[in-house]
Amino acid sequence: MEEDLATSRADIDRLEREQARQRTRQGESDRAHAAALAQRDAERDTAVTAARQERDAAVAAAREDRDAAVAAAREDRDAAVAAAAQTQAQLDDIRKKVSNWKAAQRALFE
Repeated sequence: MEEDLATSRADIDRLEREQARQRTRQGESDRAHAAALAQRDAERDTAVTAARQERDAAVAAAREDRDAAVAAAREDRDAAVAAAAQTQAQLDDIRKKVSNWKAAQRALFE
């Protein structure tokens, strides 16, 4: 019976050692898995940061292009308004001259 007890204790010790080894392997596996997840997360974060930077640069370039186009359109509009004002002034001058000429013609024939 003592022999069976010693065998049982030896079996228990062996099983406990095996269980400890399995826990160690599982812990190593868990750490490796956690490291892989951390690596994946870091790579994803890097990719997201790069994509955001590219997007921000594209948005900034688009805004600069838009602002330049708006400024050019305003300059064109201002030039057109100035040309229209000059044309209107010339037209008014011609009308005044025609009116004066008509008045002079009437005065001559009266």
